Amino acid sequence: MNLDCIDSKEFNAFLEQYGSSDPIKLRLKKFSGLTFDLDFAITQISCRQKARRKLPELGERLIYPTAVSIEQCTAEPVAKLHGTLFAGCRNVYDLTCGLGIDAYYIAQNARRLTCCDINPDVAATARHNFSRLGVTNIEAECRDAVDASLNLGGYDACFVDPSRRGETASTRLYSFADCTPHLQTIVDNIRSAVKFIVVKGSPMVDIAQTIKEYPETTDVWIVSVKNDCKELLFKIDFTTSGTEPPMIHTINYESDRIETFATRYSANPETPTYAHPQEGKHLLVPNASVMKSRQFSQLAEAYGIAKISPDTALFVGDAAVVDFPGKQYVVERILTMSKPDLKQLRTLYPAADITCRHFPLTPAELRKRLKINEGGNVHIYATTCYDNRHVLLVCRR
Repeated sequence: MNLDCIDSKEFNAFLEQYGSSDPIKLRLKKFSGLTFDLDFAITQISCRQKARRKLPELGERLIYPTAVSIEQCTAEPVAKLHGTLFAGCRNVYDLTCGLGIDAYYIAQNARRLTCCDINPDVAATARHNFSRLGVTNIEAECRDAVDASLNLGGYDACFVDPSRRGETASTRLYSFADCTPHLQTIVDNIRSAVKFIVVKGSPMVDIAQTIKEYPETTDVWIVSVKNDCKELLFKIDFTTSGTEPPMIHTINYESDRIETFATRYSANPETPTYAHPQEGKHLLVPNASVMKSRQFSQLAEAYGIAKISPDTALFVGDAAVVDFPGKQYVVERILTMSKPDLKQLRTLYPAADITCRHFPLTPAELRKRLKINEGGNVHIYATTCYDNRHVLLVCRR
């Protein structure tokens, strides 16, 4: 890849002129006399458009080696979290550099960072981006991750984000055993060289199985953005005995707040207290990170709330809960599936959002039965109580 053009006036004028244009239409447009590669320039425009939300601080300042660079890179709020996990480290090795967003924020917390990528174009672009960003404590190498892991003397810690893409663009891999580089090989190679490694995984990774396979796991972070679970992070610490259950940290980044909850992991949590919902009381719905953790007994105990039934993660409480990691509603009405109740519901609430949890109908089927529209100011949670009663909880935020 020739990066000589990226500082030229012609190249940057093109990006400025067509920065808001549709990249697909640009590829169909004829240009003549260009002094740079048109496909590469359009790739920059496409990636920068996508980066405006994902990388608001860095997006316009970066060069993107491939069209999938922006898809595969870590969003800024999450990358900043990654960086804090290496606070105080002297030397860190990032075994899967990619666009370098994680490396950039890790380097802000560590004294020095080295990163590698097996793709020479990606590694060269990372070096160029770090220079553009004025970062002087990062070195980017073109190197295979497994090869790099064989010689990490002098490093405190590692970060690795194994690729979850299969042989085709549409194929996604979830198990660490299937991803590249192979995590077990990396761990075996670095066990005696570094203090710990932080591993990024798919939200589909089995937490219990991973802890079993890597007993030195001390912390697990479950990260969501706007209630969409994005990733899991596992800290495997080679300086510990591995006898204490790891800490589970759930994090959900909302537009106006960050929802967090932390507890010791339990593979077989105790059965929480159950309670019936009541009109005027509160319904509490955990966010996606808490749902992934499955640590519901600890959640109920921490916030003084009770589960509606063993089979659904809906909770009830007497009042609003400060800093609850999820949504909270006031239960306005509790109705059944009887004809009189359904008639009352459609009269009082001609429109509502619907969620079904442990209920015999899907939201679409229930909406058809209720004969109400989408939207409105209420949310109907259709669920089954611990005494097997089907109820419709009409709630307001």
